[in-house]
Amino acid sequence: MDATKVDKFTIQVTKEVVQTTVQKYEYNYLLAQKNAIEEDLAKYTAARQAEISEVNALIAECERLGIKQKEEIKDVLEGE
Repeated sequence: MDATKVDKFTIQVTKEVVQTTVQKYEYNYLLAQKNAIEEDLAKYTAARQAEISEVNALIAECERLGIKQKEEIKDVLEGE
């Protein structure tokens, strides 16, 4: 991931994106997949944690590059 400063409020990120593909699924496979997902909520939690980690890394890049939040958003986040 490459991050650059656009202006004092904005970061620009270049990252690799997985290509979209078309796939076919049999009904029985889908039922088995659904059961596996329902039985393993830890996978969901891990995926969400990875997203949080990415956002934290981007926030750290903003701080490193001197990018700040706009005041009106800061006020909302602080509950004013």
